[in-house]
Amino acid sequence: MEKQLDRIETNLLGVMEMVVKMKEDLIVRQDTKFAEHDRRFDAYNKRFDAHDQRFDQLDEKLKEHDAKFAEHDRRFDAHDKRFDQLDSQIDLLAQTVVNHTDRLDRIEQNMATKADLRQIIITLDHLVVLAEKKDQELTVLAHQQRGTNDRLEVAEKDIRLMKPLLGLS
Repeated sequence: MEKQLDRIETNLLGVMEMVVKMKEDLIVRQDTKFAEHDRRFDAYNKRFDAHDQRFDQLDEKLKEHDAKFAEHDRRFDAHDKRFDQLDSQIDLLAQTVVNHTDRLDRIEQNMATKADLRQIIITLDHLVVLAEKKDQELTVLAHQQRGTNDRLEVAEKDIRLMKPLLGLS
């Protein structure tokens, strides 16, 4: 039995050496893997650092844009105020145009057109011609009446002279 125990002990020592060697191999492999992971993590860290720098640059750009947007907002507010002032002026102008349009409509309703004036002138021309004819007729009639009155006076004078000669008076 002792021999058997020695063999077992020898076997056990051999197994233990194998376990230690396996453990050492495992530790070496794990160290290699850890070193590989460390290298990969370092590469990722470098990439993350590069991304962080880009994000920092983008943050700076965004801050610049924010400042520009704030300036644009101030300018737009100023423009809005000016547009509000212009809106009131445009409203006043629109009201004035509407009033003028109403006045022009009333003027057009009461206004004589060129055609209306032509018709009036033609009518006045006819009336002037008729008045001139009447004036001429009256002049002629007045002349004729004077002549008739003169002849009547002569005839009456003659009759007055004849009446005593004829014994009529």
